[in-house]
Amino acid sequence: MNEFELLHTVIEESPIAMALCTGRDMTISLVNKCMLYIWQKDRSIIGKPFRTAIPESYTPTLDQHLKKVYNSGKSFEIPERRWDQILNNKLRVFYYHVILKPIKEADGSTLGILITAIDVTAQVQAQQEVEVKEDVYQNDLRFRNLIAQAPVAIGLLHGWDMLVETANTSLLELWGKDESIIGLNLLDALPEIKEQPFIMDLLHNVYATNKPHYGYETLARMHRNDVLEDAYFNFVYWPVTEADGKVSGVMIVASEVTVQIKAKLSLEESEQRFKSLILEAPMATALFTGRELLIEVANEAMLKVWGKDASVIGRPLASALPELQGQPFLQLLDEVYTSGLAYQNNASKADLVVDGKLQPFYLNFTYKPLLDANGLVYGIINTAIDVSRQVKARLELEELSRKKDEFLSVASHELKTPLTSLKASMQLLGRLFNTDPTSSVIPVFIKKSNISLIKILTLIDDLMHLSKMQQGQISLNKRWFKLSDLINDCCDHIRAQNMHELVLKGDTELKVYADFSRIDQVVVNFVNNAVKYAPGSKKIILRIEKKRDNARMSVQDFGIGIPSDKQEHLFDRYYRVDSSGIQFSGLGLGLYISAEIIARHGGKIGVDSTPGKGSTFWFTLPL
Repeated sequence: MNEFELLHTVIEESPIAMALCTGRDMTISLVNKCMLYIWQKDRSIIGKPFRTAIPESYTPTLDQHLKKVYNSGKSFEIPERRWDQILNNKLRVFYYHVILKPIKEADGSTLGILITAIDVTAQVQAQQEVEVKEDVYQNDLRFRNLIAQAPVAIGLLHGWDMLVETANTSLLELWGKDESIIGLNLLDALPEIKEQPFIMDLLHNVYATNKPHYGYETLARMHRNDVLEDAYFNFVYWPVTEADGKVSGVMIVASEVTVQIKAKLSLEESEQRFKSLILEAPMATALFTGRELLIEVANEAMLKVWGKDASVIGRPLASALPELQGQPFLQLLDEVYTSGLAYQNNASKADLVVDGKLQPFYLNFTYKPLLDANGLVYGIINTAIDVSRQVKARLELEELSRKKDEFLSVASHELKTPLTSLKASMQLLGRLFNTDPTSSVIPVFIKKSNISLIKILTLIDDLMHLSKMQQGQISLNKRWFKLSDLINDCCDHIRAQNMHELVLKGDTELKVYADFSRIDQVVVNFVNNAVKYAPGSKKIILRIEKKRDNARMSVQDFGIGIPSDKQEHLFDRYYRVDSSGIQFSGLGLGLYISAEIIARHGGKIGVDSTPGKGSTFWFTLPL
């Protein structure tokens, strides 16, 4: 047997995978069953270059190693070379110690390379397991060190019974315990949680579902220094799984927020007390927050001032009270918010929608900024007092005083004019009686004197009636009489002038129970006004009607009429339609006195007028 046959026999019978590649092209000359198994080939590869016979294994690196061995004549080893094989449709990983040994000719030249592959899979996997266990150990050690040094409370509970496997110092302090609880079931370690079953329920749910649970500002009762305390926590219960995906425990990560929560609760309580003070304040008070001035709180008194209900709470002030647009208040509030300086004003006019109508109100109010811990404005307190009645009364008093001053001026003028005329007439009459007692002009001057005297007496009478009314001295002497009789008796002075036609219409038999002289005064005033304000109207209609339980008397002229904006003031004291006093004379008392007389009779008084068409003054008396 020559050397090649001997080598052939050795390779074939070897339990170790071997193959001989010859020539520079690495032709596979010999290969045993073990190598064919590794390569997953049959003997058909014999005689073929390695590169083409087993292309999946012929890598550039292997090519370099083979060439180096062939050229240098020196062996080369590849330890723990990984080889992936598909066996029974499953990927399996093997490791081989590969030796590349040159086979030489007698002259020392290289014949080929003997490839030997020794299966070291078991050793490599054993080493890998050791390394994995070491890694796991190191990771576990690092994890436990991380837990121990973590600035937050962290612990690890194992199994369904929640065995305390690890708990860092922070968690032990949080629980009020020491390291003696390590290794105990959680219920034994923290017996106080037996009265708080939700804790174990949450842990068991995390363990069973493999889903974490997050808790925020959760209340729990803990034993600390032998005292059961209320504490608040933010925490996470996180499921811990093994390599097979099964849950083996629960990790706790927690931070105590008791101080913050108690501060928050105290602040909320303080804010609630503050809000209660606002709500219970007798003065109209509201709290606005933020630059948009959200209505945080508004008591009933303020809602009443605004004419709103509680639905405005939580809305921006500009939206809740849109009528404030164009008024100074929103701008003032913005300036207070920006400057941090309070603002106060008295008797300030505010137009507010109350009962569905925009109405003027007068308010004493204050805007006071509220500052946070950093000195920044976060809100504004608004207090207000409705002084509308006082201001309107003052304005009315001022207007009355103005009218009174005007009245005194007018009264002086009104008295002076007829007195001057009367004086001149009397002086002329005196001269005529001395020089020409039978002069034809004497009756003229007597008539003028009478007219002036009547005017004076009328003015004096109005002043006396006003004085008596103010002192409450007017008494009523009531009796039954026909209104038609009163009309026929009262206006002879108008008929005598023969300038106006007085036309009586209606129910001439209607009787009233009233003070004849006072009602006469009212009718005369109406007729005199008709003559005064309708000098070009020849007809004046006096109408008597029965309206349900009332008698209605009206005087209609066809003169210039009265503007609608002045009609509502006609019966006010001292009011004169022509305030200049140039066109018509009078003190502005006649209609006021008439209104007072009718009011004392329990009746009503009014006017219907159209400018350019005339006026109808009327009053009613109860029957």
